[in-house]
Amino acid sequence: MATEIHTLLELQRLDNEIILMEKRIEEIPVEIEDAREHVKKAEEELKNSEAKYDEHKKKIKLKEGEVEDFKEKMVKNRLKQNEVKTNEEYRALLKENEHIEKKIDALEEEIIIMLEDTENFKKEISDMKKILEEEKKKHQEIENEKNRELREIEKKIVECKDKRKKLADSVSEENYKQYEKLMKMRSNKAIAIIDMDGICTECSVLIPPQTVNEAIADEEIKFCPNCHRMLYYTENKDQ
Repeated sequence: MATEIHTLLELQRLDNEIILMEKRIEEIPVEIEDAREHVKKAEEELKNSEAKYDEHKKKIKLKEGEVEDFKEKMVKNRLKQNEVKTNEEYRALLKENEHIEKKIDALEEEIIIMLEDTENFKKEISDMKKILEEEKKKHQEIENEKNRELREIEKKIVECKDKRKKLADSVSEENYKQYEKLMKMRSNKAIAIIDMDGICTECSVLIPPQTVNEAIADEEIKFCPNCHRMLYYTENKDQ
């Protein structure tokens, strides 16, 4: 009379397939969030660049304000030139205006350079906006793809669990309990294959010839003397 080892082997295959799919379900939200992190990073970089640009524009306005103040001062000095009583006062006003003109020239040079930098800021912000849009598009594509994958996996898990229940119901209570115990104790590998050399493929121990022959006869479930897994003999190396 054949044992239930073939059924238990299929049960183990299903269980491990379910475990892998459930692990994949846990990974999918992480991958979606990882794509979202790229969007957040692009948003943060754009925000920082816009803040720097705003600060840059404020500095230009301050310097332009200084230029206007100096120009007003020069106008006032020219008006005073018509009112002064002495040559000394007149020369002092001329000298002050010369000094102011130099300051205005220096400030205007700085403003020209800063205005050139303004174009660089605009280009940088424009480029960052494009990058942000690309990252948003990628994130949406990844999210859609991963959600499709998630739905497919969830559907397949339901199918596998339905098959599993039928298989579990078809084996004896004793064998099922032993199988469940070994799955927990042996990292979801309750059944070990005996290779053609009589070696347990899970713990690499040589199985006694008598045990190998009894496993081949398939009259009762045999166990590895070392790792205590249920034994299954096959000549199919891909089993």
